[in-house]
Amino acid sequence: MSERYLKLKQFKNIAIDATSSKEMEKLILNYSIENPGDILTLIGPNNVGKSNILEAIFRIDNDEELEESDRVNFYNYNDSEPEINLIAKDEDDYYTLTKLIDQTFLETTNKNKEVIKHEWKQKTFRLGLETVNNALSIYDIWLKHRLNISREELETIEHTSEKILGIKEGKCFEKDETYCLSYFIILQKYITEYLRNNYNNSIDEGEENIFSTLENIDIVEEEPLSKEELEEYYEEIGCENPDYISGIYKNKYNLNFIPSVYWYGAQQFKSSDLTCVIEDEENPCDSFNNFLKTLIIDKFEISEQKITHTFVNDISGKNSGAIDKLNEEIASKTKEISKHFNDVFNHGEQKYEFIIKLNEAKIKFNILKSNEYINIDDQSEGFKWFFNFYFNFLYMNELQYGDIVLIDEAASNLHPSAAIEFRKFLKKFAFENKITFVLATHSPFVVDNDYLEELRIIRQDDKSLKIQNHFTVKAFEEEDDRNVTKGILEALTVKQHVILDPENIVIFVEGMTDYLYLTAMKIVLGYEKIHFLPVQGVKDGKKVIEEVKRIKKDPIFLVDGDDAGKKFKEETSKLINECHTLNDFGDFTVIESLFSKKIIDNFNLNNKTIANAVNFKNLVINNNELIDKKTEANFRKIFDTLLD
Repeated sequence: MSERYLKLKQFKNIAIDATSSKEMEKLILNYSIENPGDILTLIGPNNVGKSNILEAIFRIDNDEELEESDRVNFYNYNDSEPEINLIAKDEDDYYTLTKLIDQTFLETTNKNKEVIKHEWKQKTFRLGLETVNNALSIYDIWLKHRLNISREELETIEHTSEKILGIKEGKCFEKDETYCLSYFIILQKYITEYLRNNYNNSIDEGEENIFSTLENIDIVEEEPLSKEELEEYYEEIGCENPDYISGIYKNKYNLNFIPSVYWYGAQQFKSSDLTCVIEDEENPCDSFNNFLKTLIIDKFEISEQKITHTFVNDISGKNSGAIDKLNEEIASKTKEISKHFNDVFNHGEQKYEFIIKLNEAKIKFNILKSNEYINIDDQSEGFKWFFNFYFNFLYMNELQYGDIVLIDEAASNLHPSAAIEFRKFLKKFAFENKITFVLATHSPFVVDNDYLEELRIIRQDDKSLKIQNHFTVKAFEEEDDRNVTKGILEALTVKQHVILDPENIVIFVEGMTDYLYLTAMKIVLGYEKIHFLPVQGVKDGKKVIEEVKRIKKDPIFLVDGDDAGKKFKEETSKLINECHTLNDFGDFTVIESLFSKKIIDNFNLNNKTIANAVNFKNLVINNNELIDKKTEANFRKIFDTLLD
């Protein structure tokens, strides 16, 4: 079992009175480290603080530590200490990134409770960044004075400077970081000594200050440091190599522990953004805007040289019709985009078509709807929103495994059917690419009652924000409140029929893990007319029935075939018309007994946890061949009976 989550305290309005780790608010990002591809949907009333949670997630990848403005901004909370922890855990290890005001550190704890800690940026990188900035300034001085050096020396320094920028931007991991830091020490020595010995008279006062800062830093040999030597360097300054910890995680999961976090908020395309006038026929690509240049050169992989060569030959008459042939190549690529766009946005109906036309005068990205040319400025807000999201983000970005994408007010402008399809697309895209989408929304159509595990309900408790990760007894305000739709309805401010199709049958089941297994199998087997909703605990049958009848006047139950389930059925026989225990369908006692031994062993289903059940559900929905005939027959028997 593995999990990736945040723990937060005293960050803006989150857990404002928390003083210990146990009191911090927990936000579960993923129930699996191995495949962190999923959707997480934040729902809650206006002004409850959903944007603060998005901001906290964004800070994971932000180069800055927490700031004074992140403290709790209520009266008498001036001394609050905001803290954000990113935690990934499996059966053997805990990996933790902690961000405080003016301090960031990384640590891992193994199964023997041995702690390896690296005060990232606080000691190593903060010292390093100051020195790196000075080194880059010296590089500028080098260029300013036009020092006479060999081409090889210049290439070494330029390459090293480029790598050092990677350290500054936090993009270097493992071997890259080791290489960069080693060469940085060389660069520091190389440039400083060369300038001081040869060009001292031409150095001004500001440049002298840079040199004096570097004078106190130890100079090492010019050869790159070995791994062992670099470890000694870190030990000398009292820190662990940051990539030693990140490297353990990456080697184990092929993921970066600290993900890249993207906040989607691109501005909308206008009609003028889709056309570029060719101002120089000999250099046509210079007239392309960033969108068209990225689309054609980077994504279509049609080189700038090829485009230029085509223009020159066609216009000069050496190869008349060359531009037409180039348009044919572009058209074949654009056709693929059109199909994918329609599959996502328009239920597969090929209503929209994109055509890129290039001639001596201009390049234009055309949009056709039902074979008629349309102007994007005149289209619905829903279409424009998705067009922007698709071309500004999904199609253009090369996301890495484990990355996180934040979308505020997700699908708020989409038609209900389009919002449903959009969510399905994100779900599939997330799983296949191991990306986590975090959506903050008021749209009930982004909520799917077959995927309640995606929801995080955000509530206000007095002044402090509270996070409900999943639906258990402890998650509710009162122990006897078992209406799992209550929090969803309050968060979305909608009526019940919006999230529960009144034409479908609703079955109440015993517990969240049962719900996860049953919804997984109904999706795999195609039983669309059944809704399952989890209730927690069946010990007090009368209270359960009283609460559930607020959802359905004539509720139907499916509970375990153990003693507790049989007792519940007997106690409620006069209160409801229909209650099934699993042993009514055969030699079954608990939901796991419906699976074959092969499935139980392959997915470790005897480990009855929500995380394990979510992981199973994601895997089988995306590969229904994982389900064998025996398991399929057992579940079909139950579903067919319930629908009868």
